[in-house]
Amino acid sequence: MLLFTIVQAGFYFYARNVAVTAAQQGVETARVHGATLGEGETQTWDLLHRTGGSITGPAVNGSQTAADVTITVTGSVTTWIPGLTFHLSQTATAAKEQLIK
Repeated sequence: MLLFTIVQAGFYFYARNVAVTAAQQGVETARVHGATLGEGETQTWDLLHRTGGSITGPAVNGSQTAADVTITVTGSVTTWIPGLTFHLSQTATAAKEQLIK
């Protein structure tokens, strides 16, 4: 039982790391001067797809203001135990690049 708990904890922390990394990559793409929020969301999805199925039912939600870009990745962690679900939500926010005149 202890071994299954350790493996499941590893699944959770790996999925959490994937979610936060994908959100950060998306924000870094979208915050560049001239980039769009859609480009950031696409980058987030690309990273989620490349990392396999560690997050089931992923969703990517982005928002931006004149000064900030925010991307949130939500989903569930893959588990070995039927009926057991761990939800996760990771958010990344960064300031948009501004041209100084």
